[in-house]
Amino acid sequence: RQAPVLAECSAAGAVDAARAAVFWRHTASAVVFSLGLFLPTALYPIVLVEKLHATNGWIGALAMLGGLAGVICSSPWARMAVRSGNRTVLVASGAALALVPLGAGAAPNVLAYIPVSLAAGALMPGVGLGLFQCLLDVAPAGRQTQYTAMYSMIVNGAAAGGPVLGTLLLSVLGLTFTFALSAVLILAGSLLLRAADPRAAPVPLP
Repeated sequence: RQAPVLAECSAAGAVDAARAAVFWRHTASAVVFSLGLFLPTALYPIVLVEKLHATNGWIGALAMLGGLAGVICSSPWARMAVRSGNRTVLVASGAALALVPLGAGAAPNVLAYIPVSLAAGALMPGVGLGLFQCLLDVAPAGRQTQYTAMYSMIVNGAAAGGPVLGTLLLSVLGLTFTFALSAVLILAGSLLLRAADPRAAPVPLP
């Protein structure tokens, strides 16, 4: 009678270990992605003001366009998540975001910056939805609160450090390199998040 109990405990332990491993892979991938996403945050205003000579009105208009794009695109991302899965939404929107720092760095004038603002606004709801839902998918059952807190602390730390690192890189290596590194990290993080799918775990997860 002890053998079935031991086997059940062993199986439960294997599932818990597998889910914890998937969680940490997801978290590490999100750190790479978030670092790339927030690396150029402090550089966008610099580009608008110093390179493109945008007026206050233009800066406000670009922010408004990005916000409107986010509002409009939130529902389509949600429908895509229902149809294709949360991780598909996360990877699709995240990988496409790699074009935003490249576009910002390449924009020759304020008008050319409009697609950058629209793209960022349209894609961020997909990233936010995907990151949150995928976190719930990989957090060990019964301990989601603790694991969510750990995830938030680690990923928010990377997000907070990104702009600082970005400004340091700007002063040492220049705008083009910093934007390119941001795009590489965003794309790499998206691919790592795709690989962190719990369905690929060696032990089937409930």
